[in-house]
Amino acid sequence: MTVQKRKRDDEPDFQGFIEGNTIPPHLVEALESMEPGSRWPEPGPPLGSAPESEPEPQPDPSAEYRMDILGRAAHIVTQDRNVAYGPPEQTFERIAAMWAAYLGIDVLLAADVAAMLALMKIARIATNPLHEDSWIDLAGYAACGADVARGLQESLPEQP
Repeated sequence: MTVQKRKRDDEPDFQGFIEGNTIPPHLVEALESMEPGSRWPEPGPPLGSAPESEPEPQPDPSAEYRMDILGRAAHIVTQDRNVAYGPPEQTFERIAAMWAAYLGIDVLLAADVAAMLALMKIARIATNPLHEDSWIDLAGYAACGADVARGLQESLPEQP
């Protein structure tokens, strides 16, 4: 392969490259048509493909139902239960203390209560997956558990 030296550093010599290599004709044509000092263009879409555009979002027939379930769970854990029983953090801490005493263990966290109540709902779902309220309650326990866990992290001393 014979490659000619460049005349200037900013002017690539495509002719020397073309002569010493087997290059598809359409690339030879493109290389020969380039002006000295120009750069190879950025790659575009594959040949024969449609122009780049965002794909049209497809409607999800189940999205509305899932949003309804989450909305009902949100309403329960932020309004209904708060009015009836107070904030879940306080209730879960009270339950944790009672369960720890009953089990004869030193420490049980409010986050543990949320996880165990979620497991209770999962056990019920295993028995009857069609009972919608169990799914709603499970989502509610997950939200409350995340909230009490966040509070737990905020109360811990900083780690080095």
